[in-house]
Amino acid sequence: MSLSVHSPDELIAAIPHMLGFKPQESIVLIPIRSDLPTARIDLPITPRAEELAWSSIRKGMVRYARPGAAVGIVCFTHDRQQADLIGREFAERLDTMASTPTSSSGPTRPAGPTSPPATWASSPTLPGSAWPP
Repeated sequence: MSLSVHSPDELIAAIPHMLGFKPQESIVLIPIRSDLPTARIDLPITPRAEELAWSSIRKGMVRYARPGAAVGIVCFTHDRQQADLIGREFAERLDTMASTPTSSSGPTRPAGPTSPPATWASSPTLPGSAWPP
């Protein structure tokens, strides 16, 4: 599926349509100009859950990521502090993957995608509202 969005609020509005439901207490990874899949996981609430979530994301990203791939990380939660911590942690891990070359009987290539800088919406976006809210 190809989707063209022009602002963060358009992206946030498109996510429920892409997933087929409105995510809650979730992290959604959205491919930016690549063939990566869209991924949604429950927002981890324990260190063990965070490691399991990261392991799942990493496996998918390593499998599908190509050089230059990037993903947006969108957290859906009422706990902005938790979203900030997890979102930044996952962004740093994705960036680390991208800078760690791998080789498999051929030239080295980045092992994973990068994540662009964070943009926050501290309230729901509404049609016609300014961004940021």
